Amino acid sequence: MSFALRSIWSKTLRDYRVPILAWGIGMALLVLAQIVTVQSLINTPAARQGVVQLAQSFRFFGEPVAIATPLGYVTWKSMGVVPLLLGIWAVLAGASIVRGEEERGALDLLLAEPKSRARILAEKIAALALALLLISLILALGALAGEAGLGASYVNVGGALLMGLNVSLITFFFGMLALAIGQCVRHAGAAAGIAGGILALSYLLDGTGLTIQNGEWLRRISPYYYYSISKPLIPTYGANVGAMLVLLALGVGFAALSFALWLRRDIGGVALPSWQIFPQRTPQQALAQAGRD
Repeated sequence: MSFALRSIWSKTLRDYRVPILAWGIGMALLVLAQIVTVQSLINTPAARQGVVQLAQSFRFFGEPVAIATPLGYVTWKSMGVVPLLLGIWAVLAGASIVRGEEERGALDLLLAEPKSRARILAEKIAALALALLLISLILALGALAGEAGLGASYVNVGGALLMGLNVSLITFFFGMLALAIGQCVRHAGAAAGIAGGILALSYLLDGTGLTIQNGEWLRRISPYYYYSISKPLIPTYGANVGAMLVLLALGVGFAALSFALWLRRDIGGVALPSWQIFPQRTPQQALAQAGRD
């Protein structure tokens, strides 16, 4: 236990080992299967025309770019939903970084160590960021395996890695959003629920902006927009570095906000008293609850 507490980030990363493998391998197999099977859907001019018409009818799921090519079709069909699915775990993990430890009673053990509160939070955030990067790396390897199945000319190592990085940036942002909200509510479940709702709303806003006329302004208020305008798997389109930097800045910004809120609140309390959903307990009620615990 003492070794684990001396290296909080490695202990936290160890706790993430099952989600890393499960989400990484699952997402990689999803993209791999999509890439290797798409060729049969666009093997004739008529089939390619049908796919183009289908994508235009379902623009909500993503902007169709080079849709008649294997990687363009996969980008439209799968890459829009991948961060939405992985984001579910990211918000759950982000909300539990501090609040989950408090609810389990494990945070007292960490705070008893000769480490500052800021360092504890920094190591936990670093572990979550590294976990998301590892998941995205496995996802990129799955995409590369699928590209290799299409032929050597399709293999694009840089594009696959940038695709994974783009996924990790958007999910890190929502994880940090859940962490920041967790400083203002009393339960990890509430923080994850609010952040998950914002994640779903962001996806809906981006999709709605794609389907309505002059809806670009609606997309720009959604964080999902800055993910979706990068399409690294498509060699002729590539990644939007500016948009990826925006996602990085948003994630780091909410991480910094979490530090400020975490350092100003009491254990078990909230950083902003006006955000308290449940009434404050009296000392007698708190002692009674402690006795029951």
